[in-house]
Amino acid sequence: MPYPASHRVEVKRRIIDSARKLFNRHGFESVSLNQVMAGVGLTHGGFYTYFHSKSDLYSEVLGCFSPIPIGRVAGKA
Repeated sequence: MPYPASHRVEVKRRIIDSARKLFNRHGFESVSLNQVMAGVGLTHGGFYTYFHSKSDLYSEVLGCFSPIPIGRVAGKA
């Protein structure tokens, strides 16, 4: 049975939320992708379905705090 259309969006949101909490407590450099994914109950390999790199994830986390999308600030939008 296939996942509902909202599944991908929900999982990505949960990954971002897990990373946000861990980065806030321990800092970007001290947090591993395994820790982020364990916080969501998923494997490290599943991370790359949603993000290209830990830095991409960090950009998404920072976007949670900015009313302007990060890409627009950087002149990419």
